[in-house]
Amino acid sequence: MKFSQAEGADPVLTRAIAEDKVRWWKKPNLRYLYLFLFPTCMGIEITSGFDSQIINAVQIVDPWQEYFGEPEGALLGIIGAMYSLGAICSLPFIPVINQHLGRRWSIFLGSWVMVVGAVIQCTAQHVGMYLAARWLLGFGIPTCIISGAAMLGELGYPKERPILTSLFNASYFIGAITAAGITFGTQSLAPSDWSWRVPSLLQAVPSLIQISLIFFVPESPRWLISKDRREEAFDILVTFLVELFPFAVRTRGMAIFQFFGRGAGFFSTFVNPIGLKNATWKYLIMYCVWLAFEIVCIYFLWPETYGRTLEELTFLFEDKSLQEQQEKITMQELQKDIPDERIEVVETKA
Repeated sequence: MKFSQAEGADPVLTRAIAEDKVRWWKKPNLRYLYLFLFPTCMGIEITSGFDSQIINAVQIVDPWQEYFGEPEGALLGIIGAMYSLGAICSLPFIPVINQHLGRRWSIFLGSWVMVVGAVIQCTAQHVGMYLAARWLLGFGIPTCIISGAAMLGELGYPKERPILTSLFNASYFIGAITAAGITFGTQSLAPSDWSWRVPSLLQAVPSLIQISLIFFVPESPRWLISKDRREEAFDILVTFLVELFPFAVRTRGMAIFQFFGRGAGFFSTFVNPIGLKNATWKYLIMYCVWLAFEIVCIYFLWPETYGRTLEELTFLFEDKSLQEQQEKITMQELQKDIPDERIEVVETKA
């Protein structure tokens, strides 16, 4: 059964936020916030794109092929799929790490894991060492992706939130194109092994940027409140004018999404070389069939989410009586008088 937008809850917050006509670049607090969110959170997907594309790009480098014995078939498949396997192995721990350490420390630690993986890949002496490096890189990236995506949703001002979250996924291709271009350029270093070792080492650069800047970004107010640090959370809310409602399963849901995505990535990356070798171009028909299946499922089964804040989406899946009750509470909160001192702080910060 297809959902319609009318079936969901009334977008109370969306209508209230729409009354704010001031652009984000005219607000010093949001300029500061987005300046650091881009390299730390969106930069995570750039890292993911760079790391994922490297394994494809180095296959055109002759010294890489010669060094690892011109891998093909199952060996080439597992070299490519090891990145996804590492990601799958890390997913059970991510919700616990996120809830215990917070978003910033999760990104910090995950980035260090990827730095270590990049160094090992650069210095790899044999296939086993190279596989271990790819596994480490994959192990570190989901922690950063889930934390970064959560921070964008929890810190981004509701008016810009759809753009921020869209750019987050699109940033993947910036990293992928950069990796392809760098590897193409380092072919000039052939026959030296540095023609593939340099791109491998450069995988650490985006992670080092995130390590350097992540603590300039405020912590998630939702996480602070969950740890009973309400004063800190309120300061962030007043400073950056973000909305906050309970959504306790956010990082768990993202972990499940990553599990299925990385699982599909591992399977397809491992199977693709084998399938193309045996079935040639006919193997690609399978992808066309699967995409058609996805289109049908999305059209008929997915609810419409356009024009709603992140928290209002919860009500699309709740009982109608609960929707109406929550709308009433929200309207009451919006209509309350705000203490004078809070108004002064907001005006000063904005």
